Amino acid sequence: MTVRNLKARFSGGQMKSVVTPYLSLTSSWSNTPTTFEVQWDFRTLATQVPAKAISDYLKSVKDVGDNLDWTYDFTYQDVPADPPGSDPDRSQQQVITGVLLVSIFIGVPLLMAFRRR
Repeated sequence: MTVRNLKARFSGGQMKSVVTPYLSLTSSWSNTPTTFEVQWDFRTLATQVPAKAISDYLKSVKDVGDNLDWTYDFTYQDVPADPPGSDPDRSQQQVITGVLLVSIFIGVPLLMAFRRR
């Protein structure tokens, strides 16, 4: 499996090879800045599993399934060139607006209280 034109790097994490007398799964992955590739090589090595080995065989089948079941989210959102809140002029405007509002809500009632005296 190959995914191309990625804008971020992905990894295959810890891949585990599963090799028994009855089946074999080898896995590998590689990546570049824009490509992610995973390779699985699965082979059956026997046509039958003896009854005494069925427990080990079923465990290896589960291990194979765990190694094949991967989920990735390749969605990518561009980071805004100028993220909100990073503009110093905007920050100064917010501070000035806050001071004015506080002055109005505190200053006007104080002014009215002093005028009544």
